[in-house]
Amino acid sequence: MNDQSQDDDLVADYRRDAAIIGPLYLNVWNKILSTFLGWSPDRIDAWAAKWADGLSGMDLDPPNRWGWFYHETAISYVTRLLIPDELWGRLSTKEKNQLQSDIERAITFGETNIKQRQDYDWGAAKLRVEAVLGRYGSLLPDSEGGPKGRGSEGDILSR
Repeated sequence: MNDQSQDDDLVADYRRDAAIIGPLYLNVWNKILSTFLGWSPDRIDAWAAKWADGLSGMDLDPPNRWGWFYHETAISYVTRLLIPDELWGRLSTKEKNQLQSDIERAITFGETNIKQRQDYDWGAAKLRVEAVLGRYGSLLPDSEGGPKGRGSEGDILSR
């Protein structure tokens, strides 16, 4: 088998895996953004659309021909949305990274496969995230940017 054939096989495998994993990421995003922030399905779909290439496995970047999207967890793509801009603006880079990590741990609560669990308690996860934000004197943003503040439309790349 030549190098090109091996590369083509790797790309095909990556895209096949993406077809399985992508819907699981979308499910996690739907659960978190609707339960924690009250986002509508249409708003979630509009936000998720920017990740379409990654979700489908089309984010491969020649010449290295390997995608970056699934190097991050589904939750890591939404943690920034759970942090009000006011809080984000007063944190150092180190504190921002720590807060995002604390939020992800609060959501997963030691579970490694929540994206595959239909019975996961998202309400309890929301309470744990609220407790993390409470340590900073903050609350979850509301869905329309009301008095609680508003999480930016930022994403994982805004770290």
